[in-house]
Amino acid sequence: NNEPLTLMEALSLAGGNTVISNMKNVRLIRKMPSGKEIIKLNLKKIYQGKEADIAVVNGDILYVPSSGVKSFIYRGYSGLASTANTAIFASRF
Repeated sequence: NNEPLTLMEALSLAGGNTVISNMKNVRLIRKMPSGKEIIKLNLKKIYQGKEADIAVVNGDILYVPSSGVKSFIYRGYSGLASTANTAIFASRF
């Protein structure tokens, strides 16, 4: 299949987001000839259809940070210190 994978498809294939993901403050890191490009994304708006889903390319990194507030609510104070972030690497095999 030579069709490009979209951001939402890549996220879904990686297992989706977690309940503590900060979906409004996501970064797509893309390697460009001139260096790295960091694209700020609001995945909540993409999920809602308010912003367009974009194609990912080989080597893209999707960084989904955890929300401190959500982490505190779901895990309590001790979970806040151990909150992990998620990164997804796009690659075609």
